[in-house]
Amino acid sequence: MHRPVTPTVLVCRITVFLLALSPALVRVTGAAEAPKPPAPEAKALREGVSITMIAEHPAVVTPTGIDVDAEGHVWLIASHTHETPKGYEGPDKDEVLRFAPDGTRTVFYNNTFQTMDLELGADGWVYLAERGRVLRIRDSDGDGKADQEETLVALESEESYPHNGMSGLAWHPDGDLVFGLGENFAKPWTMKGADGASHSGRAEGGVFRCAPDGSRLRWIARGVWNPFGICVREDGEIFAVDNDPGERPPCRLLHIVEGGDYGYRRHYGGKAHHPFVGWNGELRGSLPMVVPSGEAPCAVLPLGRGMLIPSWGDHRVDFFPLTAEGATYRGGERIPIVQGSFFFRPTCLARDPSGKDPDKLTWYMTDWVDGRYPVHGFGRLWKLEIDL
Repeated sequence: MHRPVTPTVLVCRITVFLLALSPALVRVTGAAEAPKPPAPEAKALREGVSITMIAEHPAVVTPTGIDVDAEGHVWLIASHTHETPKGYEGPDKDEVLRFAPDGTRTVFYNNTFQTMDLELGADGWVYLAERGRVLRIRDSDGDGKADQEETLVALESEESYPHNGMSGLAWHPDGDLVFGLGENFAKPWTMKGADGASHSGRAEGGVFRCAPDGSRLRWIARGVWNPFGICVREDGEIFAVDNDPGERPPCRLLHIVEGGDYGYRRHYGGKAHHPFVGWNGELRGSLPMVVPSGEAPCAVLPLGRGMLIPSWGDHRVDFFPLTAEGATYRGGERIPIVQGSFFFRPTCLARDPSGKDPDKLTWYMTDWVDGRYPVHGFGRLWKLEIDL
């Protein structure tokens, strides 16, 4: 059994290397004006940490959700439908890709739209979150491609913006699927499970859970902006990162508890500072953040006694030590472990459970590369390793 990588182990055995950021670049919004991303720049800041690029465009473009199976195959989503610009040359649907340990790339499925996350199931299904539904797909005839699809939870709403809908898939140790819903621009919505259970709301994001077949849908927490990244530890504790901070930072790492209200209501506007909005437990009945995260976090995963969180907006991967405090946790000082250039925009993160190297912990991470929200044809896949 491997020794856990605790904050003390990390800090004691590694040395900080300062990395000078690339010169400031102006964000471009028009495809014709976009610069071609330079050679990848992402450097480990600590001894015992390494980061290696595994694949890049055109093999993988604008990737979102990711997971790794027990044999070490990396599964991810290549998005082609996230604000697709006119003249985009990619497919008209998103792709579920699988990379074998030898680098072989296969397309497992290519029939989803605005696909935000991917989570492998223990039952042979691959679970996906589109903007407007949670579904699962599988290969029933063994040809390496999915031929079955089932909708588990459907979101009914007139809103269609890609990444403030459904996302953040994670498995609870009791077998439930946990997922998030963004603030949906305050438009009314109704969410229906496979057995007819439904919930309706507006103006706030939430965290939900259901059985693997989409039954027993429950709304367990509310008052979040966009819980794009969610994880559940082995002890059943749920954590989420809020992907947007309103008009100014910080984004939030949240400890999600059943019945919790985290204070945000979109119908008061897109601001974090409003007398009827709580961002850090200011309002009676609302719960505070554990600790401010980096800008635009898209994932959160346990590491030792803390959380590993990539930051899309800060071009960085951070470790946040946590200390139990009463019924919740207190966050310690942010420990940066990877820093990249302007064209390093880490999104989703997955632990490799294969254990092929007993001396390392290994994760795989998707990289959006460019700062534009519309799909742009660039993307990378990285391997992050930490020595035990």
